[in-house]
Amino acid sequence: MRLAPRVSSDKNGAVARMRSIADRAEQVLGSAVVATTPVAGGDICISTRLRLTDGRSALMKTRTNAPEGFFESEARGLRWLAEADAVPVAEVLAVAPDCLIVGWVEPTRPSAEHAVALGRDLAGLHRAGADAFGNAEPGFIGPLPLAPGTTDSWADFYAAKRVLPYLKLAS
Repeated sequence: MRLAPRVSSDKNGAVARMRSIADRAEQVLGSAVVATTPVAGGDICISTRLRLTDGRSALMKTRTNAPEGFFESEARGLRWLAEADAVPVAEVLAVAPDCLIVGWVEPTRPSAEHAVALGRDLAGLHRAGADAFGNAEPGFIGPLPLAPGTTDSWADFYAAKRVLPYLKLAS
């Protein structure tokens, strides 16, 4: 599904809602979207902030012709990270083959306190651990497929699952 933005504006000309993005979000969420705002950043997806009728905000990521399982893989990874309950992770609100919608995380100014908290939280995430290095499910690094597979050693995992597959693609 192509999500080319059709923009509607109010009587003052202010952009209020990108119709195709909002319509797709409403289909996937089952909730009305009041307004949309493009979000800068991201290399491979279009990001849009959604304001919902209940006052919440969300982030919608879309990608035309996304590879099969692309957004489902990201949603699975976010849910897995959230299970550790060690770092704040955006809540997955909805996922479909062409989009992912997560709870909005309000940006803040960097500070020494935030850096300390991030370090502490990341250490907690690492302590939560995993059964092995890698993933049993296929995934992606950007738009490139990431083959499933696990190993007991970080070095073996990194060489076999991260470096070698992409060296093969590059040659």
